[in-house]
Amino acid sequence: MLDFSRIDMTEFTNEIMANVKMPDVSTINTDNATIVQQKMNNYYSRGKQ
Repeated sequence: MLDFSRIDMTEFTNEIMANVKMPDVSTINTDNATIVQQKMNNYYSRGKQ
């Protein structure tokens, strides 16, 4: 039986964490605000979303 608690995964996790690209939160917030505004404009100008 394989006992994962005895395996040292430090090198593996360090490599993954070094290559992870976190999203830019300000860009996501700006994009979401733009999408909401467009949907509101569409709703009031055309009556549909």
